[in-house]
Amino acid sequence: MNLSISICLLLCWTVLMQNEVIGFVEQLHQNVVIDDMTFILETIFENTKFWKFNNITEEKLVAATNKGLKIFEVKVDSVILSKKPEDYQLTLDSKTFEVKISGAKSVLTYFLSFKWEATSLGLHIAFGKGVLEYKNNIFSASYNPVNSESKLNISGNMDLKNLTGKGILNSGIEAWIKNRVNDLNKDLEEAMNYNKNFLHTYMHVNSKQLRRVLNGSSILDYNGTIFKVVENKNYYTYLYKVKLYLNKTYLSDVTLGIEVPSEASHDVSFYIPSQYIPLTIDAYGRAHQCDERVDLKNLNLTGTVKDLFIAVPELYSIYNGDESLEMHCMYGHNGANTGLPENRMELPATCYFTVENKTVLSSDFEFNMIYDPIEKNGVFKTEMKEASITKCTTDSQSMTAAMFLIDIFDKLRRNKFTNKTLDIPKINYAPRDSSKFNATNKVVDGIFVSQFNYKKVP
Repeated sequence: MNLSISICLLLCWTVLMQNEVIGFVEQLHQNVVIDDMTFILETIFENTKFWKFNNITEEKLVAATNKGLKIFEVKVDSVILSKKPEDYQLTLDSKTFEVKISGAKSVLTYFLSFKWEATSLGLHIAFGKGVLEYKNNIFSASYNPVNSESKLNISGNMDLKNLTGKGILNSGIEAWIKNRVNDLNKDLEEAMNYNKNFLHTYMHVNSKQLRRVLNGSSILDYNGTIFKVVENKNYYTYLYKVKLYLNKTYLSDVTLGIEVPSEASHDVSFYIPSQYIPLTIDAYGRAHQCDERVDLKNLNLTGTVKDLFIAVPELYSIYNGDESLEMHCMYGHNGANTGLPENRMELPATCYFTVENKTVLSSDFEFNMIYDPIEKNGVFKTEMKEASITKCTTDSQSMTAAMFLIDIFDKLRRNKFTNKTLDIPKINYAPRDSSKFNATNKVVDGIFVSQFNYKKVP
């Protein structure tokens, strides 16, 4: 095979594989998508109440008579939008991934009120109020979850439902008002389209960005971007790429991936890979959020400088042995090794001993351990297993000191990471309105799975 062709095929395959890496999966029944879209559309339509409608004025000069008619103070009084899933159809364009909702007739209804006045030679000869009803004849709204595009197509009719007034209210004035209703129709539809980008902005706001504030100083962001949408019977599956940022600095991608679920039995499901665990621990370490002061008595020591007399004999000549000894440990300041197979990771650490705020012994070492995703009481957590100590080095270069430190760190390993449960990765995804759902969390084949069903109304 030609070398250039081989390279091209290799590059194309690499790009394809990169595009298929999934960091998070969201699967929704089409009724949930309809519920979300109509929820957002209702907000868009309600926002027309803040729209500044144009006044409609007409003046006529006939000889010496100046006559004028005016429609003003137009406002939206109420908006009625059907939220019944059976009133809508949902379709997906497999090429553009555009998700479209189409409504039947009269799914959307507006009631508007206005004031009117008639003048002659600058004097009011009649004035009053009116009520308009707008009903849509065709309705469709769509958003593109991949390319940040929203569309709103509405066509309806505005009818004059009621007209009252004082003064000279005649058929000519009523006919003029009815004739100008079309202008108000266009103004209302412009108001509806004004905020159509909300569809794209808010459809996936809960799952696109997950933010954790670490002890009030550092911010960890899991930023998800939809790169593919799959339609399967009555379900839509959104595939996300996820990048992690610490204080707006890029750390890594979630690259292990998840197979796209083929069967769906819940209204909403989220699938989260276990790789979030080591990447979260890595970020916590870089943010200096795992550091600790170790109580030496928990390691079967006295907590005084005499604990170091055998490991560092020269301390005999400096201290009498009763001085307080402190141990401080720093974990993963430069990150953890998260690329090991079989759910194994390496967490580097540095521990140092101080007497009267002076460091008298320090060491660099590494925890090597297995992390298992678990669920406890409905919360995702991590269970650490098979923790061991590797690469222990000490600045004293003493075998006695090294043996002392290995023993201390081995006790620290048992206390901190051996068969311990951590509140990591601290992730929780939910539908837009979780109060509508019954939720269950579980771990399936090493994947965090959140499942939600609509609550049955008795």
